[in-house]
Amino acid sequence: LSMNFKANYHSTLLEIQHLDLQIDGKSLFKDLNLVVKNHGVVSLEGRNGSGKSTFLKMLLDKAPTVKYQGKYELADGLSISYLPQDFTEYKGTLHNFAYEHKIPYEELLNNLKKLGFPRASFATPIEEMSMGQ
Repeated sequence: LSMNFKANYHSTLLEIQHLDLQIDGKSLFKDLNLVVKNHGVVSLEGRNGSGKSTFLKMLLDKAPTVKYQGKYELADGLSISYLPQDFTEYKGTLHNFAYEHKIPYEELLNNLKKLGFPRASFATPIEEMSMGQ
């Protein structure tokens, strides 16, 4: 799978030192230290409300109400893809989605097919798809 893939040749993609994360006065975690190396696999696990999505949004500068202390550094030119839990912002056809995100439509359909997406659902409007889809 390689939609809009951009190779990155840095050995370290993300380094976090002593990160404390808070939202609305609630501490989500403290003293996080993390190094993500290129070609590594990272899994964020935790209970609901533990800060997984908030942490990713902070890295993407999409969490204006989040306060943090500590240091994090992303490699230059790094592009992070994030698929939110709430899909209400996605509407319309897969064809329109591909166009808006500058993804070749045929490549999108081929990748969805490789992931087991039923071909019959290609014409289903995104807002009518299940969360699994």
